[in-house]
Amino acid sequence: MARYSLAVAIAGAPPNGQYAKYIGGTKIADTVGNALLGDVIWPALTGSPNRNQLIPLDASAAAALGGTIGVFSPGSGCVGQGASDGVAA
Repeated sequence: MARYSLAVAIAGAPPNGQYAKYIGGTKIADTVGNALLGDVIWPALTGSPNRNQLIPLDASAAAALGGTIGVFSPGSGCVGQGASDGVAA
């Protein structure tokens, strides 16, 4: 399972979806099997995750980013589980 939350608004077209702007906080999943109700399934976005765009919501997502599960806000560091120094890993 790899689920993320968008840290920033992005625009794009997930598979079988329309080109649209997705606001920060939108939940993104890598596959239909890993998605929860309301998630956007976007394998291309989760295939090479960008720490500046995606906040990991589970261990698989955190491992893909090479860090810990937490809340990342650009410019404010990392806060949450595993964050001890306030700096995003």
